[in-house]
Amino acid sequence: MTYDKASFLASVKVNREKQEVARRTSLQTIIAVAPVMEKLMTGDANWDRFLQHIEHMRLQAVAAKNRAETKQRDPMIWDHETMSKLKSDIIAAEAYIAAFEICMNLPKALIEDAELAKQTLTRFEAGNDKTTGQPES
Repeated sequence: MTYDKASFLASVKVNREKQEVARRTSLQTIIAVAPVMEKLMTGDANWDRFLQHIEHMRLQAVAAKNRAETKQRDPMIWDHETMSKLKSDIIAAEAYIAAFEICMNLPKALIEDAELAKQTLTRFEAGNDKTTGQPES
């Protein structure tokens, strides 16, 4: 099957339109979530309780990481399997810590992303973003 330039450009246009619909939907979702996140950041008792639980879990992960690092530095531990397990525990704890911090900062990040989403959606609606990203010939 051969393609000519017109059919290729038609295919690109269809794909571009599908991507634009998906982007608009994502941007509108981000914008819609921002007011809810702003309410969470203003001292909602339920959100504060949730943050306390997340902070407690984060502190547990920090403590687990510190315990594993302390054991890893123990000069009496030479067993390769034990050292590998400790290294694995440290990596897992770091991942948990990062995840908990992301969770705690989520409302702020969504509020900041909403402003960027509004700007991008405005560009879409103004028709400034109609190219396919490919050089025109």
